[in-house]
Amino acid sequence: MFLGHFALAMAAKKVAPKASLGTLVLSAQFADCLWPVLLLLGFEQVQIVPGVTRVSPLDFVSYPISHSLLTELMWGLLLGAVYFFLTARFRNGDGRWRTLAGALAAGLFCPPS
Repeated sequence: MFLGHFALAMAAKKVAPKASLGTLVLSAQFADCLWPVLLLLGFEQVQIVPGVTRVSPLDFVSYPISHSLLTELMWGLLLGAVYFFLTARFRNGDGRWRTLAGALAAGLFCPPS
């Protein structure tokens, strides 16, 4: 699961070479980094069921905020907008289009898990 996220971040680097690889990796991993926080806050649910899978005893009951398609798109747009506004003030003229491409790569390429 995580390997695919890293591969997508590295592929997005080809689309937006000016974007930081760290930013692209964060955008690809954002939902998986957000999920434990939402779980601890009680917004999402998981049950521990030994033997439910070979790898993990976690049975994912409900995780609508971090991993639904609609909220993934919203998180992606939010990350892209934050990236654009944080980096746009350091760019001039033609560099803003590259920043916009980097923002789209950083935000919209975060895959639904």
